Amino acid sequence: MPPVIVPPPPPWVDTDVGSPAISGGATYPDSVFTVNGSGSDIWNTSDQCNFLYQPQTGNFAITARVASELKVAPYAKAGVMMRESTAGNSIEVSVLLTATNGVSMQLRPSAGASSTRRDRLATRCAAAKPPIARTACSRAPA
Repeated sequence: MPPVIVPPPPPWVDTDVGSPAISGGATYPDSVFTVNGSGSDIWNTSDQCNFLYQPQTGNFAITARVASELKVAPYAKAGVMMRESTAGNSIEVSVLLTATNGVSMQLRPSAGASSTRRDRLATRCAAAKPPIARTACSRAPA
């Protein structure tokens, strides 16, 4: 019997960003999110990835636990991301775990701008078992 695929419950939304060659997806069996994706990267002037999110406005806080990240490439990433939109070149800020390069914060300050990375947080965060990301976002009303 094939496994039962349980989609994430509302208000969660799962989508691909930036048209990766292989579509990703998310499931929610046993109340645990599993997100699978592909794409060139979350970096430079445009991203390709799978993105599981809840639409937010105003101030909000996020707490996430990344149980694992498969080492499929040195900069394959899993973590917490806030985006202005799901466009590939969107403004974004994220705290991401990589299997080989630790934890870092990166951001794109304006649509289509080059991404920048803040100092790797590996010495402080990678040893945490399991890795936990906590972040808060404050945004002025449009």
